[in-house]
Amino acid sequence: MKKNNRTWIYFLQITGAFLMLTYGCEKDEPSELPGLITFEITEITPTSAKSGGHIITEGISPVTARGVCWSTSPPPTVDDNKTDDGAGAGIFESRLTSLDSNTVYFVRAYATNGLGTSYGNEMIFSTLRYSSIAAGFSHSLALKTDGSLWAWGSNYYGAIGDGTNLDKSTPVQIGSGYSAIAAKGDNSVGLKNDGTLWAWGNIYNGLLGTGTTFKTNTPVQIGSGYASVAAGGSHILALKTDGSLWACGYNRLGQLGDGTWEDKQTFVQIGSGYASISGGGAHSLALKTNGTLWAWGDNSYGQLGDGSTVNRNTPVLIGSGFAVIDAGGTHSLALKTDGTLWAWGNNDLGQLGDGNATTSYYTSPVRAGSGFISIAAGGSYSVAVKSDSTLWAWGYNGDGQIGDGTTWGDKSTPVNIGTDFLKIAAGGYHNLALKTDGTLWTWGRNTSGQLGDGTTADKNKPVQIDIH
Repeated sequence: MKKNNRTWIYFLQITGAFLMLTYGCEKDEPSELPGLITFEITEITPTSAKSGGHIITEGISPVTARGVCWSTSPPPTVDDNKTDDGAGAGIFESRLTSLDSNTVYFVRAYATNGLGTSYGNEMIFSTLRYSSIAAGFSHSLALKTDGSLWAWGSNYYGAIGDGTNLDKSTPVQIGSGYSAIAAKGDNSVGLKNDGTLWAWGNIYNGLLGTGTTFKTNTPVQIGSGYASVAAGGSHILALKTDGSLWACGYNRLGQLGDGTWEDKQTFVQIGSGYASISGGGAHSLALKTNGTLWAWGDNSYGQLGDGSTVNRNTPVLIGSGFAVIDAGGTHSLALKTDGTLWAWGNNDLGQLGDGNATTSYYTSPVRAGSGFISIAAGGSYSVAVKSDSTLWAWGYNGDGQIGDGTTWGDKSTPVNIGTDFLKIAAGGYHNLALKTDGTLWTWGRNTSGQLGDGTTADKNKPVQIDIH
């Protein structure tokens, strides 16, 4: 296949899954095969899941067949299991059915024209016990493939959602019917299968979008028609099914992005055309469907990446070619389409991972590594998984959150922690991770029971947690 020498690959992360745009070439030399992206894997059950794709360019001739294909070994092709979702360019939705429980699957969108078949990114998901994990400042959430939601850790503001304000050192079930979760600070957010959005915990200045200014220790519905959600330290971001971006909560540093500095007790629309979002301590990141990266909010340490330390109350363009984003306390991480890792913002404890322990912050992205497929930015540290399923961490290590068996010596470059990891989540000072065998592991600070192992003792190595 003839390719433009400026061909690129895009992959975007939404609610913990990956999207990748392949064969997207310059318009002055169109691709011969179709160019497409694979949508996130959502609504995972033991026997089914939802995905889809977007045919960006049809190539040399019209697309005559499209859908997704999947298998238990990479890479899946149209000779394996597949859906048939029509023809032509545009967006399509796919339903994967007759899946086997307790199985890891590889998925790609496909499109066929007169020349042949091309594929989107290869995504991995499992019908094992857990479909998603999230970490707040000192509490944790886990979503099982049966749609049940579990929580543990600090509950002073009701972030657990069990109707009490007592900390929990072991997971407790909160509800069912959820398809996505998010946590940050002392608040939790969940998206149900029917598109309704629910939130609980600290709702200072209307954080939960309920029009009230008190805390709630049980989930309350705050909207409908949403496709994905992200939680910031004191604000919430949400994407609707039409790609429009909405925000509510604390806004004194511009983290809502609505052009004001005023808190919002209900959701306000920020823009449209977005595909992925991430909330930091008091700043926000977003990727648009065209692959451009935008940022707004607190910029005290350059965490927006626009070359300044000026706070922004509207989204500013940071660059293009980025694929995966995650906003930490006062720093930001992103993966580019070539798998390189970039970081910016606060670096006082080595959380950017570039090996430079003398520069306290960067106001523009700096390269910090390569070969990564998943990233998570914590309070003052970072965690990432490489394409070979190895786990890496760097930055602050005072509570064992690096996971290398020590609680001393902050790390300014990535340290290898282990193998066979699939998904990660970073909180204020603790981590959650899912392995390829479906087991759940936690480590770091545990003063409020946020590790879920039945104790309040910190752990400097990953420990397995079993949710019954």
